[in-house]
Parts: sequence; structure tokens; C-alpha cells
Amino acid sequence: MLIFLASRGFADLIGAAGVHTQELHDPLFKPQECGEDGISRILLVLAITARVVDDAHARVLELVAMPYGRLIPDMRNPERSVDLEPREACKKVIHAQRRNFDVEHNDNGRPYGEREHMKHTVSEMKHISSSTDNARAEVAEFCAEVLIEARARFDLVKSIVELRSILDSKQLAIAADARAGIRHIHAGVQAVVDYHHHQRGALDGRFDETLATTAKYLDDVEALYSWLDKLYSRN
Repeated sequence: MLIFLASRGFADLIGAAGVHTQELHDPLFKPQECGEDGISRILLVLAITARVVDDAHARVLELVAMPYGRLIPDMRNPERSVDLEPREACKKVIHAQRRNFDVEHNDNGRPYGEREHMKHTVSEMKHISSSTDNARAEVAEFCAEVLIEARARFDLVKSIVELRSILDSKQLAIAADARAGIRHIHAGVQAVVDYHHHQRGALDGRFDETLATTAKYLDDVEALYSWLDKLYSRN
């Protein structure tokens, strides 16, 4: 918990740009790994306790039934979300296979907390067999991860455009790194789509919506970065 509370200070001290691989080599980046594990355990204990109390006392959580967040039912359409009530929020925490922490950005555009690597690689998605157990679940998880990562990088560039941070050489470098990340993500999904289209197997078409969404993020981030670059280089 102390590491989590100190994450703003750690973020301010890390010199590398956010979403840049160089940050992984900074010693101050390492404590956030165990900090995230600690917060996951706390969330899990609280969620289980709340559900037990709710079951034991005739759905007492309904007395405070206000939205406790937003739920995105379909990660292929991340813009659509619904209110998440307390009991359902606890259920999502308890049964989640993975918990991502999206907090805030400091003045340099750096997000607090650890940014994880992708769980599934392009190579795995190319060679996954439709007959494999949970193949469709793994494909859905890969697509959801791709959209989360692309959206995070797009939001980072958009935040600079919207004056969350004032443009300077460091902010332009942060935006360039984020744009490169989206380019990489889109190229990876394109490679998966091309492979399965060539194979004409059962997974052909499963990645098409994700490819279209990442292409939209790429087009939008290219336009935003071009605008920032023109502002910075204008005489």
C-alpha cells in the first residue's frame, strides 16, 4: 500500500518517457511490481468480504446501490459502457483473471503504476489452433488487451493536445513514443489477420473488428501527433 501511495513520487523521478521500454530499466520502476500485487490482494479481500456480508444480511449493499464504476461489456466497443453496481463490482474483482490499474498521469504525462507486457504475443495468435481448449477465450483476451493498450497510448497523446501537459520537447517525445506503440500494435494485429486469412481456418475473421479499431486509433493519433509536431516546429 505504501508503494502504491508513493507511485506519484516514483513517477516524477523516472526520467524515461512513459510507455517507453527504457523505463523498464529504471530501478524506481521495479517497486511498482510488488505494489500492484499488494493492491490486487487488498481488492480481492475487500470484494470477498463485501459479498459475504451482503449474502449474510439480505443484500445490504442495495442500501448503497450507487454506481461504483463503469463496465464495458464488449471490449471490441470500448466506447459503450454501463453503470457497475456494488455487488456486481465485487463479482468482477473476485472472478477477474487480470487486474489493470489505470490511475492518473503526472505533469510529464507519465501514468502511475506498472504498465504490463501483453499476455499473448503475435506469434501465439498466429499459431493458435481453433481446436485448442479456450482458443476463442484467448483470442478475445488478446483483442481486449490490444484495444486497452492502443487506447491508453491514444489517450496519452490526446491529453497533451488538450493541454493536460504543455508542449515541449519531452512531451513531443512522449507523444512520438505513444504513436510508435500504436503503429506497432496495429502492425501486429495486421500480421495476425493476414496469417489467418491465408490459412482460411476457423479463426479467419475473428480479429477483423480489432484490426479496424486499431486502424482508427492509428489514423487519429497520426493526425494528433502531426498537429503537435507542427506546433513545436513552427517558426
